[in-house]
Parts: sequence; C-alpha cells; structure tokens
Amino acid sequence: MTENVVVLGSGYAGAGAIKSLEDELDGEADVDVTWVSETDYHLVLHESHRCIRDPSVQENIAIPVHEIKQPSTAFIQDEVVGIDTDAREVALADSAAVE
Repeated sequence: MTENVVVLGSGYAGAGAIKSLEDELDGEADVDVTWVSETDYHLVLHESHRCIRDPSVQENIAIPVHEIKQPSTAFIQDEVVGIDTDAREVALADSAAVE
C-alpha cells in the first residue's frame, strides 16, 4: 500500500522537511510526497532587507520550488483552508483535498 506524505508551506520548515524526506526516502516507490504552498517559491527571509537598497536582489532570495524539490514530489500551489486529522485530509481553497 502506498503511503502519502503531505508537507504544508514553503518556508524554512516546509522546504527543510521536503529535502529531509526526499533524502530519507531516496526514491522509495511506496511513498508519495505532496508539497502544498500558497507561493511557488521559498523566500530566504533573513536576506529580504537587502531588497530595500537593491530591488534586483529579490530574484536571488526567492528560490523557486522546482529548484528545491525532486521531480517525484508533487507540488500544489494553493491555500490550505482546513485540516481533518480524522480523515487524514488537507482541504484546499481551489483544488481537490489532499490525503
């Protein structure tokens, strides 16, 4: 039986969880990983102050999700509107629920 793992958010915790999971799973066929975030990038927040002086820095501190995750990890850009722990589902604003 395939296990589903869902990671929410593309901040430090979410991006770190994805990298750790992918490294740990190392392509195991019986685990599907789905990453859900409102944004399709990870923002290196501690560098954001540099954008005030030089707005072009923004390109360097917003790392696209596709540069972080492996191709086997599904990504959904959407807002999480609810979590049902009993049903093991994450409700999304514009997409089908994720198990």
